[in-house]
Amino acid sequence: ACCVVPLALVTYSCFLGKMTSAMTQLINLKAAKWEDEATLRKFMRDNRLPNRLARRIWNTYRHQRSAKDKKLRKQDIDSLVQMPMTLQVQLSAELHKPSLQHMPIFAAAGSSYTHDLSIICYFAFSERLGSPSQEVFHSNMRADSAICLLHGSMGYESAKLRHGRCTVHMFEWVCEGALWGNWVTRGNLASNTDTSRVELSAEKLRSVVTRHCNGFLWQAFRQYVSELADMVDLSLVSDVIEDESDRKIREGIAIRAFASTGECSMNDTQSLASSIAPLGMMRALSRMRSF
Repeated sequence: ACCVVPLALVTYSCFLGKMTSAMTQLINLKAAKWEDEATLRKFMRDNRLPNRLARRIWNTYRHQRSAKDKKLRKQDIDSLVQMPMTLQVQLSAELHKPSLQHMPIFAAAGSSYTHDLSIICYFAFSERLGSPSQEVFHSNMRADSAICLLHGSMGYESAKLRHGRCTVHMFEWVCEGALWGNWVTRGNLASNTDTSRVELSAEKLRSVVTRHCNGFLWQAFRQYVSELADMVDLSLVSDVIEDESDRKIREGIAIRAFASTGECSMNDTQSLASSIAPLGMMRALSRMRSF
């Protein structure tokens, strides 16, 4: 009996200490949120924002704060970034090649350029996360990357769309034109939900294709863009592929572009690739500047 009371006291003290520590951690986690909310309220009050605007800001803030756990990306894990390049190339291809092959020109490359597409996935892709109501871009912005949605939903609005707005779904590309020349956005793109998207950098694509890839791939890109400019009035299109007929046109152009590369000798193609500087796609496609 003499031992039971001290043991009970010790056990109770340990339990109470752990509970107190857990409550303190919970309060600290909430404190940052409370401080942010108080600061935002003070900002809106001090600047006398109209009620309608203040409600929109507050609703957007609450949506973003209530977002689910963010998806882990490759660059978030240091041990993956430090792995050998060959393994990173293989991993990047596994992660990004499915989205790459939903763009007609890369789908046409098919199995003939598997290694080149893997290299492009490693050097030219980056992944970004978005939260509800977060704007990705607005109209009349200079775009330097094409965007593909991996997860979630986005809304796109443009006067160039037949119905004014559309929903961007998984594996749909936006701003493909940014890869081939100077491209200015024609509408507004924003996340409807928590999203994950990849961005294919135009500058990095030019660099990796001219330095590390098969010369036939570069030639096919040039042929694709040249015919695209002839067949599609690029001043009238939006940032998205609006319907199936537009996609079919691009798929046909891409297939013909790769078919035509077989008519040239390897020496001619290598000479072409070596004569163009890393930024040469802009120069070679100068007539696409009217995008």
